Amino acid sequence: MSSFRAAFSLLELLVVIAIIAIMAAAGAMALGGSGGKSLNGAAAVASSMFTQARTEAIMRGSGGVVRVIVDADNTSQRPDSYLRRMAVIYSTNSGTSWDAAAKWVTLPANASFNTNKSTTSLSMTSSGLPGAFGSKTFFYYEFKPNGQMNTSAQFVVSPSVGGTNQLYGFKIHRMGKMTFFDNPDDIPTP
Repeated sequence: MSSFRAAFSLLELLVVIAIIAIMAAAGAMALGGSGGKSLNGAAAVASSMFTQARTEAIMRGSGGVVRVIVDADNTSQRPDSYLRRMAVIYSTNSGTSWDAAAKWVTLPANASFNTNKSTTSLSMTSSGLPGAFGSKTFFYYEFKPNGQMNTSAQFVVSPSVGGTNQLYGFKIHRMGKMTFFDNPDDIPTP
């Protein structure tokens, strides 16, 4: 009788270890990029708000102005909304009262509006806003009735906590065109 022992050869063990290493590396890359995906998603959400605002301004024509607003009230009853909630509003009477053009939109988790890198220092209070806009202070970008802005601006998102070298966003040209960036070196200094 011949005795045969069932065992793995060294080559088979090395192949299995190589496969496990490749799968672990692929999994680490997928998990490591989740912050970037969140920021990229936040930039996409914000750009859709700007597109909606520009369209609303053109549609309304000479009937008033349209703004994209970002919640800047850090004393709000909803701390998760600070620098994360956005809306499009319009005024038909030179800004004395405002109406919502759409519901609030919240940027994805771990992403917020970066006030240092974005080019808007404009702020407004909630006077004249409908009750759904309960926050007291907002940053805003304004579109004129022809769909243009007074000047080019940029909207930048960064991680809500840490990771300041991860920045995504876009530049809104005066005529309404948007140019996206995902590298801090591509962002013009405000």
